[in-house]
Amino acid sequence: MRLLEKDVQLVDIQALLGHESIATTQIYTHAGQERLSKLVADI
Repeated sequence: MRLLEKDVQLVDIQALLGHESIATTQIYTHAGQERLSKLVADI
């Protein structure tokens, strides 16, 4: 998620997406971490 890459706070992203639970928003952080891990592994 590009907002996380720009150091936007997770609670702000939660509000932007309209999530009631921060846990729902955190799902997107895991997707970003997986992508970054794959990028590093491919180097």
